[in-house]
Amino acid sequence: MSIDTFGGRAATGSIWLAPSFGGSSALFTVTGDPSTSFAVMLPTNGTVYLTGPGVPMPVNNFISVPDGVDGQLDLLGTGIVRVGATLNVGSGQTPGAYSGSFLITVDYN
Repeated sequence: MSIDTFGGRAATGSIWLAPSFGGSSALFTVTGDPSTSFAVMLPTNGTVYLTGPGVPMPVNNFISVPDGVDGQLDLLGTGIVRVGATLNVGSGQTPGAYSGSFLITVDYN
């Protein structure tokens, strides 16, 4: 299952997405000197897992808008970073509530 940078969900294989549960991308506010450019570094594959009642599920293929070194703060010194990723749900995954966290790094250019 994946969530893109604007909250769009997609599933492959036998995964069923419940229509009553929406999805959203992660959203971060970046602040600094006005009009400063910045780079976004995302987690690498194999470093983030959701844990819950079943086997931990890896979260991979992180994407962001802006991506890479394309970030630019506005005239007030504020920028938004949206992050999406792919959740790898195993065959026979135990249903339930799963949670996890991840870090991104923002470097000013």
